[in-house]
Amino acid sequence: MKSMSRLIAFLPLVALLVACSSQPRIDAHLAGERIDEQLDKKPMCIEVGKLPLKVFDSGAKNINDLLVSAGLFDRSSLTESYSRYHVYALSALGSPYYRDGKGLCYATLELAEVTSYTAPATSSDGRLLAHVEYTYRAKSVAPWALNEGVQQSFIRIRQVVLSRQTPIKAHATFSYTNHGWRVEDLGIHEVWGQPL
Repeated sequence: MKSMSRLIAFLPLVALLVACSSQPRIDAHLAGERIDEQLDKKPMCIEVGKLPLKVFDSGAKNINDLLVSAGLFDRSSLTESYSRYHVYALSALGSPYYRDGKGLCYATLELAEVTSYTAPATSSDGRLLAHVEYTYRAKSVAPWALNEGVQQSFIRIRQVVLSRQTPIKAHATFSYTNHGWRVEDLGIHEVWGQPL
């Protein structure tokens, strides 16, 4: 009877150890696969809005004129009620890069390396989270993004182009779901703050 009471006292400890050891784990390989999957789905783009775009002619050059010089836009002029406008439309060269009715895409990204990761921990809202530090680089770059004027005007394009030699650091957040680990936030943010 004494051995039975010891066994009963020991069972909760065993159950606790089993529960703790069954907590989902994350490693560099799994994190790298998930990050690369997400990077592959998200090309880097600059927002140019819905085209064609009508802009009042103030006499000064604007960013759209730079995109004309890079060959992505065509520009025409229009006069309405004594006012002159420039109309910017997608050129044949720019057409393959225009996505979702608002953006010109200039690069695709790939994982360079997972540099560190945290053990999963429960957040204040009860979700299981893990954080992963990694670096990424441009996998492919549109020829127009190599234009010096474009890189001078769009710092983010320049950073991504340079990432082919020097990868960029990022911090991803993972959450555990019924389907396993998923990337909640890649930690890549454009200069104007729009997350990728």
